[in-house]
Amino acid sequence: MESEILFTIAIPVYNGEKSLSRAIESVLNQDYDSDYEVLIVNNASTDHTEEIIEKFHDSKIKVVNNKETVSLFCNHNICLKNARGKYILFCHADDELYTIALSVLDKELKRLNYPTRFIIWGHSLFRDFSWALQQAHLPVNQVFSGEAAYDAFAFGGLTPSGTCYSRKSLLEIGGFPLLKNRLQPCDWSILWKTVFSGFEYEMIDRLIFKRVDATTASRNVSFSDTLEANRECMRELFKTLNERQIEIVKSTIGRMNPNYSFPLFKEYIPKKMRIRFYISSFIRHPRAWRKTIQLIKC
Repeated sequence: MESEILFTIAIPVYNGEKSLSRAIESVLNQDYDSDYEVLIVNNASTDHTEEIIEKFHDSKIKVVNNKETVSLFCNHNICLKNARGKYILFCHADDELYTIALSVLDKELKRLNYPTRFIIWGHSLFRDFSWALQQAHLPVNQVFSGEAAYDAFAFGGLTPSGTCYSRKSLLEIGGFPLLKNRLQPCDWSILWKTVFSGFEYEMIDRLIFKRVDATTASRNVSFSDTLEANRECMRELFKTLNERQIEIVKSTIGRMNPNYSFPLFKEYIPKKMRIRFYISSFIRHPRAWRKTIQLIKC
């Protein structure tokens, strides 16, 4: 059995020929003195992904080739199961890590005595999570957990790419959810599961991650499409929670993000309450009447 190391940088890739070389170069050029693993999981790509991977000759690299294409999050779970690292840092094939990424993460994890149930990330040039922390009145460079984490995750999840997870503890709760929706929303449901499993979290006030092409991000997506994707996300999450935990999720999102929670959880909300919400929403923002109609339709 292979010995465990501290970090695995995982690159799940499907047809990433346009940007994969940049991603691999960025993870190999880390300003980090200790040994680490680069795990590339090729999701049965049909372009020149395999040939690009073969051009890199470095002892850090381990390659797994899927026999058939699986879903995005399923491929992330394959990364989790095949990695050697105590911590796994994802970097999608259309993204890049700054050279300081591992050294910055290692410094902070060492300060915390390498926690076993932990998720840590930094700033990025695209889809930065700091806005959600601001909504929850949580500062960067501060560990939070428990009830403090409820508000942080009321607006959605982290993008797995650029995020570092304690690997074994993530596997213990089932890894990433196997959703069917084509949009594959961020890891919203898994974050709520980690909250109730006693995880801790921290966002570092350092720029460690760079989104470049963002080909895995869906463009021109309607509100109703996003809503349906997250409905599936919530349905799958609720299957794993008890009644008290489900009420916490619904009440937190309802308090922090009411415009989203009403259509998201409308099957749980009495009709009279929904009507009052739509009326009050129109009164508060009469010029946004199209938004109110959209909420009703959803």
